[in-house]
Amino acid sequence: MKNEELLIGKKIERTHHSHIMRVVEGMLELSVLTPKLEAMKQACDLGNVEFVKTSLKDLVFEYEPAQHTTGKIH
Repeated sequence: MKNEELLIGKKIERTHHSHIMRVVEGMLELSVLTPKLEAMKQACDLGNVEFVKTSLKDLVFEYEPAQHTTGKIH
C-alpha cells in the first residue's frame, strides 16, 4: 500500500528516511497573531474586504486571493 501526502510550501526538506519529507513553515507568536486576527474580525464585521485580503497576505505567505471576488463577506 502506498500512502502520499500533499506538501504545501516551498521549503521542503528531506529527513533521515528516504520516503519522508517535511515542510518548514513560518510561525507567528500568539501575542502577534491575536491582535491581527481581532483586526481581521472587525474588518469582516464592517465588510472591509480589501483589509481582510491584505491581512491574509501578510499572515499567510502562500495566500493568493481569487481573481474575481464579489466584494462581499458572508
